[in-house]
Amino acid sequence: MEHSPSIPLYKYEPLVNNDYSRFVRFERKAPSALTSLPPGWQFQIIHCKRSEAPEYEAISYVWGSQSKPFAFPVYDGVEVSLPITESLNAALPHLTGKSTTGLLWIDQICIDQENVLERNAQVPIMGEIYGKASRVLAWLGDEDGETGLIRELVGAADAELEQPGTDKVESYNQMLATKISSLLYAEPRRGHFDALVNFLSRPWFRRAWVVQEAVLCPSIILLVGNLEIEGLTSLSAVASAKTSDLAKTAEYNKIAASSFGVHSIAAKRKDRHVTKVAKEFWR
Repeated sequence: MEHSPSIPLYKYEPLVNNDYSRFVRFERKAPSALTSLPPGWQFQIIHCKRSEAPEYEAISYVWGSQSKPFAFPVYDGVEVSLPITESLNAALPHLTGKSTTGLLWIDQICIDQENVLERNAQVPIMGEIYGKASRVLAWLGDEDGETGLIRELVGAADAELEQPGTDKVESYNQMLATKISSLLYAEPRRGHFDALVNFLSRPWFRRAWVVQEAVLCPSIILLVGNLEIEGLTSLSAVASAKTSDLAKTAEYNKIAASSFGVHSIAAKRKDRHVTKVAKEFWR
């Protein structure tokens, strides 16, 4: 819910030193009156030495407006609140639902943004934080009228990549000339082409911090409303889909321009087959 001046604000306790970071721990408790989150969650902010931290997930998202009109409920002996942005407020119900650790690192909450000295000390170690996370949950925003088409495209890519006994790079080559290209470019149009261009143009793919957040982690899950895309393999393959007669046409170039972000990230991931495909795409 929107932040109310009558609700006590959370007061940050200083970190012991820069070997420590804060994490958001949550578990099922009585419903909170402060939030639009699913009922039954209680949140605590804990301090932990990073070298001794339990398994956790790190969150990647776009802040959007710097205004913080929403209240994040924190249990600190009593229930208090922490102002957060609209984008994080929208993401949290999905993040809590997808988390498998019950422990999250969220920059907006885990760094005291009003403490310049702490912020300047913690920001340079964000690479370590994302690198040590069990996985990254990336919030790309809510679903829209085209999300179902993206689900269909990614599902077709997944089906091709999971074919037994087929080298993944060869599987890409087969896929790019068949299912995905036919979905994107066949007549009559079903909207897949515009849906893909719009999806790959979401602000998350253009954030400078995304390269660090998405590349250093062992694995990444993209969340778009209730749509979950595991990793960047299938999405990179979808964005690479073309046929020989279509290459370098205006439509192909439109896809290429919008997909620069996903290919840049995929190319930097350690997954060997993703890197090979991304390089092949830009040859």
